[in-house]
Amino acid sequence: MQGYVAGQYMVGWMHMHGEGIPKAAHKAVQWFQKAAEQGHAPAQYRLGAKYHEGDGIPKDLAKAFHWYQKAAEQGFDLAQCELGYGYSLGDGLPKDLARAFHWYQKAAEQGYALAQTNLAEMYQQGEGIPKDSVLAVQWYQKAAEQGFAEAQSKLAVMYQQGDGVTIDSVLAYAWANLAASGGYDKSVALRDSIETELSFTELAEAQLLATNWVAGVVLVRGAQ
Repeated sequence: MQGYVAGQYMVGWMHMHGEGIPKAAHKAVQWFQKAAEQGHAPAQYRLGAKYHEGDGIPKDLAKAFHWYQKAAEQGFDLAQCELGYGYSLGDGLPKDLARAFHWYQKAAEQGYALAQTNLAEMYQQGEGIPKDSVLAVQWYQKAAEQGFAEAQSKLAVMYQQGDGVTIDSVLAYAWANLAASGGYDKSVALRDSIETELSFTELAEAQLLATNWVAGVVLVRGAQ
């Protein structure tokens, strides 16, 4: 039975992306619905997303978050993060920062970079929880190490300002440079502003750190 349900999900996925069959959002919804009703967490999440976006079905936030909740309770990290968004913004759900934190943390602990970044921001801003810049840095770091550009940029700011970590303009530049290279446009001006704080030798070190970085590696300076 589980293989049958997984097959229903895959047919939905194929219709969603137009893989091997014509792209058809409404047919994707139909197949996701079949699998979701049998408890398939990825299908529940996808069905929730379709209701959220109004793609192939009329937009319905109540139904979107109903299905997100179903998937989140099974440990599906993307759905957990969507619940975090809904509760943090009061969009489709009552605004509740404690619940937002709960769901972001659930997804972050599974390694989902977006949730890690959102959790870090809650710690940085003290939103719904006591402000803790050290924990903010730790969660930004986890997401940044995965190559998540937004987290890399925000981690750069923490190093630049000495917020939760010792000021280090070399590491700040390296992370900002990686974020800019990863397509996070806001980081371009940040990187350029940090560059003015560096000596020629420090700039060369920072550029080398960024050039040699690979996903999963912590940026660490040599002898200082």
